[in-house]
Amino acid sequence: MKSGKANRCRMLAGMLALSVLCTSGVIRTGASVSAAATVAGDVNLDGTVDAKDVTALQQYLIRKATLTATAAENGDLNGDGVLNSVDLALLKGQMLASTPQAEATYIHLKDTFIEVEGDHATLSNSNKTVTIDASGSYYIDGTLTDGQIVVNVPDIVADAETVKLFLNGVNITGVSAAPILVENAENTSLNLVAGTTNYVYDGTTYTENTAAIYTKDDMTIKGEGALVVTASTQYGIHCNNDLKITGGDITVITENTTTKMDGIRAKQSVRIKDGTVKVNATGDGIKSTKADVNISGGNVSVKAGNDAIQAETTIDISAGTVLACGDRGLTSITATNITGGSVCATATDSQAALVSASQGCMLLTYAAEWTKGNEIAVKSGATTVYAATPNKKFDYVLLSSPDLTTSAAYSLYTGGQQMKHSADATGVFQMSADASFTGVEALNGSGTVTTEAGVQLNGSSLTVSGEGVELTSSTIATITQPGIYNVTGSMTGGQIVVNVDKTTYADAIVELVLDGIELTNTADSPIYVASVGDECRITAKNGTTSTISDGTNYTNADSDSGAIYSKDDLKIKGKGTLIVNGNYQDGIVSKDDLKIWNGSVTVNAVDDCLWGKDSVRIGDPEDTDYSALDLKLTSTSGDGIKSSGTDTGKGYVTITGGTVNITSKSGDGIQAEQTFTMNGGNVTINTYQGHGYTGSGSSGGGWGGGMQEGNNNKVDLSVKGIKAVGLYDTDGTTYLSGGDLIINGGTLNIDSTDDSLHCGGNMSINGGNITLASADDGMHSDHNLTIGESTTGGYDAPWINVTYSYEGVEGLTIVQNCGTVMVTSKDDAYNAAGGADSSGMGGGWGGGWGGGSVSGGSYSMTFNGGYTFVNAAGDGLDSNGEMIFNGGYVFVSQTGGGNGPLDCGDGYSITYNGGTVIAAGSSSMFEYPSNKAFLSTTSVLAGSTITFTNASGTVIATFTLPNASQEMVLCSTESNVSCYTGGTLSGVTYFGSQDGTNRCGYGGTISGGTSVSESGGGGNRPWG
Repeated sequence: MKSGKANRCRMLAGMLALSVLCTSGVIRTGASVSAAATVAGDVNLDGTVDAKDVTALQQYLIRKATLTATAAENGDLNGDGVLNSVDLALLKGQMLASTPQAEATYIHLKDTFIEVEGDHATLSNSNKTVTIDASGSYYIDGTLTDGQIVVNVPDIVADAETVKLFLNGVNITGVSAAPILVENAENTSLNLVAGTTNYVYDGTTYTENTAAIYTKDDMTIKGEGALVVTASTQYGIHCNNDLKITGGDITVITENTTTKMDGIRAKQSVRIKDGTVKVNATGDGIKSTKADVNISGGNVSVKAGNDAIQAETTIDISAGTVLACGDRGLTSITATNITGGSVCATATDSQAALVSASQGCMLLTYAAEWTKGNEIAVKSGATTVYAATPNKKFDYVLLSSPDLTTSAAYSLYTGGQQMKHSADATGVFQMSADASFTGVEALNGSGTVTTEAGVQLNGSSLTVSGEGVELTSSTIATITQPGIYNVTGSMTGGQIVVNVDKTTYADAIVELVLDGIELTNTADSPIYVASVGDECRITAKNGTTSTISDGTNYTNADSDSGAIYSKDDLKIKGKGTLIVNGNYQDGIVSKDDLKIWNGSVTVNAVDDCLWGKDSVRIGDPEDTDYSALDLKLTSTSGDGIKSSGTDTGKGYVTITGGTVNITSKSGDGIQAEQTFTMNGGNVTINTYQGHGYTGSGSSGGGWGGGMQEGNNNKVDLSVKGIKAVGLYDTDGTTYLSGGDLIINGGTLNIDSTDDSLHCGGNMSINGGNITLASADDGMHSDHNLTIGESTTGGYDAPWINVTYSYEGVEGLTIVQNCGTVMVTSKDDAYNAAGGADSSGMGGGWGGGWGGGSVSGGSYSMTFNGGYTFVNAAGDGLDSNGEMIFNGGYVFVSQTGGGNGPLDCGDGYSITYNGGTVIAAGSSSMFEYPSNKAFLSTTSVLAGSTITFTNASGTVIATFTLPNASQEMVLCSTESNVSCYTGGTLSGVTYFGSQDGTNRCGYGGTISGGTSVSESGGGGNRPWG
């Protein structure tokens, strides 16, 4: 690498200059040698010149060893008859100059094997292991189900530069060995490429190098991408030397509860300078076994079964944000020094010791244990000075922040309740240089996790116990204070009401712990939250099943209905099972924000299963483990999930994790008024009769139907998979804003009678594994539809498979940057600005509820990269404006008269700039760019394979046609193209396919086959 060579030259020049200064003063050898050298540089006389010779000469110069005359002669590299530091510098320079430096080497993980492009990366173990033996840059991508990346530089004295591993969308599992192992290197850096998430998983069968990432030398983790390390049996990240984290979004999870394993550990120092570090470990979270842990920046969050952060010497925190929760929070042998940053460290076993803080610091010892998720807030009057939310239960807390002053008096809140302590019953926490408070409990004397306040359901009546809850009648329990309330028993006709005064308890949190209850009320909402300052939490207790059911005709105090109904924020959590039956209308309702954080939750509703007016969020974004979140929703006449807020920042649905199954028999699977976002999870949606619907209805556009005139399978319902509505004028005809649909990751399966994905704004499919089947459109955007963020043209993300559709991909403008998209359609597969159906312009496109229209003119379809497969019974690619090919692989097979594989609007053109395009189908409307590489009117039967090769015989592309073809065109940068049908292919790299066969591919060679001659296109329209 040029920069490496330049650095070596500068280093050598510096060493020589230093040596010249030194030879006249300190270093002198006294050994005279002859002018001739036997093997220049071979000081240890082993016949080779390597780092051992450097060591031998160093030992001689400091008088710790002697040399024979021959050895001294070999070491006199400048031939001046004297051995000194000049010769040492020359010998080191010789080593640096001969150091093998890998230029850009690319390592591709291919599921069951590895491919390498470049030097110093050797394959072994049936191509499942790659060993890197020199410093340099190595770019790694792809998935490996069982294998290993090894760094083993033979001589780190000769090759002392950094081995740079660039993780560029890696998913690697090491079943029998550490997935990433640094055996020997002066320094190794893991560089997380921006825009990628990289996954590393350990195995269960190895007992050496016991970590998912194991390094025996220094390691630095940095970059702008993400790294998720999951260790089921081993440590997460282990370093035998110094470990540095200077950037990236890093998550480390260890799952071995038998032998509790640490998340991040180093024998020497652990230094975190920047980035986001999240650790969830069964053992220690972050640990140095022989030195210090130093945090000087970034955002660090730890949940640990043992010590959250442990150091053999000191823990030093000078900047950043630290949340450290464990059985013990901060454990150091010498001292814990806090000179900056915001720190919250919690523990169940003991308080942090040996703490020295140069900023405000509070040590809190609670009178009783608190559960995780209860925010701890320090306030000055009504102003929150510092707040943090522990992710594990706690008895002891350390809080430190530059905003806390050592002379101020504060109030303390936990779980929304004001606290007091043993030295002040009025709730004043007077700071000092050593502010330690014991006996911390609720100011009103109740509300900790050990409170005995609760509600007992007794068949036809109920009883209450403890403070903060009272009987309004024999069948109604009303909670008036923040706290945690246990609910037990079963009852018909009962109600639990939460009504906490927001003036008295502005930040109140009420938690209802459902302990295997059955509560039915046919005349009102069984659980009704009238008022709470912060939020109401409903927890399904682990190991129990609770059922909440309402009646078939009633009105609650808010003139509405819902089995669980809240006028304020509502959160559902826990590791138990919750079943909600909304027999009249809705299942779970929040007039503000609705959060489903974890638990097994089943909702059966006549109307909407989940309705959060301002928002619905599935999966805690701060969590990393969603295995306890399982959501099953069934609606007979409404939506599975709905958010309807129209204010700025409201009306959104976000799915971050968990398993979600939705069945909507007469409504949408998910409807968001303004924005839908999916970041992860496994979501399955079925609407109405699925893609197999064969009925008919009116062709009215807009959100009520949106079905197309050309599509006979119409239904007078909105039964879309996922719908982002958008805001419109009062007439519902003019689009104003919002309506965006964004998918960043996760697995999504939709079988819908109406559009599978539909939005009134822009659609961005950036990642995820998506399978769609629709009796209407697979994906429809009233505005811009973008597939893939990266412009590098990769094929892995997003992965979209439209197995059945009327039209596959629709938008005013369509841009495909990367990923894989496969579409089977009864009409157009891709449609920019509509085609023969009313959803193109007017009837349903951009018209909102009333079916109006958007301002027209700028329609286009652009392919920048990725892989596209089209099997269409209408037009393959249909743009009412420009059609542009810049890169990627596009395979189009089309059938049906009056249509063609490629179709652009009158007055527009098809422009080819790059990539590979095969378009085959009907000849009646056949269009192609003027700079095509091959054109033929030879007829080809369905099921035949057509293969194009370049002048050297290499396969440009091969395509097994799902439809018969009357005319075909290849667009490629290659010249002297040949075409064949049939034949035998070898060495071809195949893309994915809808039927599991090798259908589309590139590379390799062909033997045999029938040659296809190039011929003109008759009256067809060439463009460009």
